[in-house]
Amino acid sequence: MKTILVPTDFSKCAYNAANYAVALAKATKAKVILLHVYQAPVPPPETYISPISITELYEANMKRLKKMADFELSINTETSELEINCEAKAGLVVSEIIDAAKKYNAGMIVMGTEGATGVIKKYILGSNAANVIAKSPCPVLAVPENAKYLGFKQIVFAADFHEVKNNSSFDSLAEISLLFDSKILILSVSKNKGDIPSITEAFEGLNLDKVFERIPNSFHNVVSEDTARKISDFVNTNNADLLVTMPQKHSYLELIFNKSITRDLVFHTQTPILCLPEKQ
Repeated sequence: MKTILVPTDFSKCAYNAANYAVALAKATKAKVILLHVYQAPVPPPETYISPISITELYEANMKRLKKMADFELSINTETSELEINCEAKAGLVVSEIIDAAKKYNAGMIVMGTEGATGVIKKYILGSNAANVIAKSPCPVLAVPENAKYLGFKQIVFAADFHEVKNNSSFDSLAEISLLFDSKILILSVSKNKGDIPSITEAFEGLNLDKVFERIPNSFHNVVSEDTARKISDFVNTNNADLLVTMPQKHSYLELIFNKSITRDLVFHTQTPILCLPEKQ
């Protein structure tokens, strides 16, 4: 990947996501773009409050972005090649993030899971992050506020084994796994024993033979009606550094990111989730 896009609202959660982005950038030699999307405040009618000018608002946000970039550079002084650029845009958060990802041909979006609007903490992902995942043209790494970066040695790939026609859908997962010397635990959650695929069937469905041929991997299957809980339990038991999924209609995205499933139930491990878009 050549460019990593990091949407930020300057919160603790956003700074933590930036730490992950910088770690990936150092490993992949990518540049980082910090993006802040803002809206100009509109004073109530019949008040004497002078609205802040568009120029002043832009400059204030750029100043905060540069402060954030300087902080990341200051704690990564050993990496002279690290490049961090800043962009402030007025508009709608999700739309501007997607537009920026396309504009810069981003290889990945890395963002905090609480989003720019500060959603209710009991939910796994805020609406901004969930909408970015649904619309993004590139992989999205969603980083919880309290996740602690320790590398990506142990990766759980939660797969539903639908046919994936284009192997390039897995490029970012393969790149991370090779760079960080990762082991991939491929997990399938079946609702009954009759649905359990064999290893051969699983790899043929996902077209994984060539993708994972150089990466240590193992296949695991559990039977449960509660898919989300089983994924969470498996991530916890195996001390995973990253959970990977390929969201699609009627797939794990609906289960994992459903707002009826609380943070305490599914995401108490505080493990980042990498969502891979399926390429045609």
